[in-house]
Amino acid sequence: MEGVKIIRDGSFIIVKVNDKPVSSLKYKIKGDTMHIISTFTLPSYRGRGLASKLMRNAVEYAIQNKIKKIKIYCSFAKYWFEKHPEYAKEFESIEYKEDIDESILV
Repeated sequence: MEGVKIIRDGSFIIVKVNDKPVSSLKYKIKGDTMHIISTFTLPSYRGRGLASKLMRNAVEYAIQNKIKKIKIYCSFAKYWFEKHPEYAKEFESIEYKEDIDESILV
């Protein structure tokens, strides 16, 4: 896909297509843990691998920054890690939580 850019903006990683934001991943880093809170892709852009690009970018960022643990609150992120088990060895733990701890959002 042409014109695709991935940018990090605060606690978001965003995919832009031709400068239009079309997919995002919200995360928070607390201590040695990256919390992957949510992913979203506009319906007309789904099925193109954009959320997977976001996940790969987030995980590579976590590895570069010596993050030890991943906590997932997003079903797509859980699915992505199941499809890419090769990344599990990079972290002490990867944990999926059904409900988000409100303190993560502060």
